[in-house]
Amino acid sequence: MKNITLFAVAAGRETTESTSKVHRGVATVSLVDINPNKEELGKIFNTDIEKDPEYIYPKDDGTTSIRINLVMKTLPDLSNGIESIKSVNYFISNKPRTGKNGTKVQVINAYGDTAWLTKEEFEAKNAPSYNPEYCTKGMRVAFTGEEEITMFIKKFMNIPNYSFLKADGERAIHDKPELCECQLSEIPKYFQGNISELKSALMSRKDNKIKLLFGAKVTDDNKIYQDVFARYPMHPNTRNYSRLTKNIEDSAAAGAFPNTDFGSDPYEFKEYVLTPSAGPTITNSEAPVAWGIDSVFTAPSDTDLPL
Repeated sequence: MKNITLFAVAAGRETTESTSKVHRGVATVSLVDINPNKEELGKIFNTDIEKDPEYIYPKDDGTTSIRINLVMKTLPDLSNGIESIKSVNYFISNKPRTGKNGTKVQVINAYGDTAWLTKEEFEAKNAPSYNPEYCTKGMRVAFTGEEEITMFIKKFMNIPNYSFLKADGERAIHDKPELCECQLSEIPKYFQGNISELKSALMSRKDNKIKLLFGAKVTDDNKIYQDVFARYPMHPNTRNYSRLTKNIEDSAAAGAFPNTDFGSDPYEFKEYVLTPSAGPTITNSEAPVAWGIDSVFTAPSDTDLPL
């Protein structure tokens, strides 16, 4: 299969538009670093770090997962006056993403678009029967978790969609498809700790802006963790959050984020205040907060992974 270099043509476009507190709501963020080591973390948090964070997780079944930790900062002028460092995690596993019954496999093409194919369709290099217009250029089996990080890359790098709906409802193809290319080509290296492909691409546009929804995950003993709805990154000019709400509802119906409060539309970004069923209101300054540097070292539970 042809090896397609990440963003060889689609280098992305500039978008136009540090604390330990937990926040809820939509914030506009830019990139600080990706999978920082202890020295880099020390500079970000202005403190001494004793050990390097772990990003690679061998599994009992022989597979390996890597955590892509995007250290982001909220932009106060576009985030209700709040400036904060946030950790956004994506996970990729070195195994194909298959359907629940194992009869279909997810594929990804040169433009970062995914589809589900039967074994026969994949072997014949055909588009799926349910979407015959799917472009098969550069099509290969997708790694588990690849779709989510690719979605973030496309939004953050401001890479246009290869296929899109026009105002009249008809589907059209971008007149310059080379600008739409977005496929990671060196993922096997990630599991050896080499994410230079991904890091160089995203850090080249680190000042770009993107919107993310943050939430507060509250445990049974009232500890508060910063959470993020990483599976739905948004363009910085997004104002209508109806699709975001639908994605949250669908995720909740599937059992994801059972203890996370993301708030509701219009998702005002502000410090989270925990109000127990009895007793006085507890603010972040009084409640036990599990956030900050620890979130860079600790991966969320499997129920929160965007897989």
